[in-house]
Amino acid sequence: MDCKEILNLIDYYHEDKLNEIQKMKVDKHLKECKSCKEEYREMENIFKALKTQSDFISPPSDFTEKLMNKVNKEEKLKKIKRIKRIKRITTQRWGLSFVAAGLLVMFLNFTTIGDMDILSKNIYNETYKINKTFIRPLSKISQIIDRTIDNLSIDEFKK
Repeated sequence: MDCKEILNLIDYYHEDKLNEIQKMKVDKHLKECKSCKEEYREMENIFKALKTQSDFISPPSDFTEKLMNKVNKEEKLKKIKRIKRIKRITTQRWGLSFVAAGLLVMFLNFTTIGDMDILSKNIYNETYKINKTFIRPLSKISQIIDRTIDNLSIDEFKK
């Protein structure tokens, strides 16, 4: 094994996580290569120092609670962003569908009715029916979603 491979395995060697064959190869290389042996000794010294200092170093008592609060805030912000994106996409799709439906109704009226007064009246009535049946309820749903999102203020999550 070359030095690069040994240095990649040296952590596992120290933690005794290598199989017997790899362990033997690392042992052999460390006996023969002074630079890898020195690297391993330095790593051992660092681990020993960390182990003796770990009793004195500990996180604050409220560390876990603060971390979990931040995680929960981030999840809520992601949900709000996802809701806004879905609302925007849904509104765009429905809007295009209604425009297409209106154009189709208008085209059908042009092809079947010869009198312009009747045609204008039919276009108005059909457009009004589409608006009354589909667009008004969608705008109400959109208003409900907006109010819900407004109630979930971003400032509330930054506390």
